[in-house]
Amino acid sequence: MERPRVVFAFAVSPNKIGGVEAFSERLARKLNDKGWDLTLWFQDEPPPLVREFLLAPGNVQIDVFRAQSNMGAGNIRKSIRMFFKQRPTIVCYSLAGVVRWWPLLARLCGARGSVYYDQTSRPRGSEGYRASSKVKWMMKPLSRSVCATDFVRQCSEREGIIPAAKSTVIYSGTDTTRIHGRRQDFRKRYGIPLDRTLVMQVSWLVPEKGIDVALRAAQITLATQPALHFVFCGEGAHRAEYEALAQQLGIDGHVTWTGQVEDLVGGGAFKAADILIQCSQWQEAFGFTVAEAMSAGLPIIASRIGGLPELVADGDNGFLFDPPSAEQLAAHILRLQSDTALRDRMGERSRARAVEQFDLQVCVDQWVDVLMSI
Repeated sequence: MERPRVVFAFAVSPNKIGGVEAFSERLARKLNDKGWDLTLWFQDEPPPLVREFLLAPGNVQIDVFRAQSNMGAGNIRKSIRMFFKQRPTIVCYSLAGVVRWWPLLARLCGARGSVYYDQTSRPRGSEGYRASSKVKWMMKPLSRSVCATDFVRQCSEREGIIPAAKSTVIYSGTDTTRIHGRRQDFRKRYGIPLDRTLVMQVSWLVPEKGIDVALRAAQITLATQPALHFVFCGEGAHRAEYEALAQQLGIDGHVTWTGQVEDLVGGGAFKAADILIQCSQWQEAFGFTVAEAMSAGLPIIASRIGGLPELVADGDNGFLFDPPSAEQLAAHILRLQSDTALRDRMGERSRARAVEQFDLQVCVDQWVDVLMSI
């Protein structure tokens, strides 16, 4: 007898072990316990290390579905072909935008229901958006919406695309049980001096992530504390621009660009760092890497925007700053750099908050409850 199947479409490239990839792997294991299979649709093929990680549960298929945000006729036809091929019981999707034909197509192709995973960050200035009656009609077949934070749910209710009664909040989670690699290994790999206080940001190298704000804060702090070092883990279309800015600011000797790191936890990235910063300029929905750094026991400095204040309690496990203010960010970095006891205390609170509120297994258990209720 054919087992029931969840098809989960993520409009991302699966290029690391963490975030969406870690969620998918743990969801597959839980679904397998229930006698279900999981098909993952990604924008691109995962690299070998990530593919091996995703397939480990044994009940997983991976397909490539590029340009998931495109609702053109070609993608609609492709969706129908893939639905008929895989015969999903439930269709879930995320990160391509909520307004999709997939809930309707899934029903037409025999699926029992559909779920939208709203972990989409909102651009600043989008607060005035309200759904039209046409959009509301289009989304009627959707069974449920899962919001990554309370902030996301508030946005969803204001936008009016999905009725509030269909929405629930399940915090995005991180694996708080994973063993982290060694501090010195990561530093040696990227030539980072062992005696420097390491400030890390993990994100795409794009304007929405505030890399320029971080670099200007680095210039301010290095003027008085040359023992600091800044590392940016990730790739993006603006990398060359930011590397040039670091040179212009005269700080390139204290900045490391690692590119994409496939396994931040296992590779020791978070253990190598002393402080994690998240300088988002748009309304961040959650912040997977913030939760991962919290699990590793790091103090966090994050923009006071979007869902980030739900992870970072100002003065408890870190500090919040106004998004465009390099000066505020620099002041918080200098305070933590100069006070090891404060770093340790905030790091302990980060770890405790991650375990209490953002544990991946709790997140996945709640997700499976939603799926089984449809």
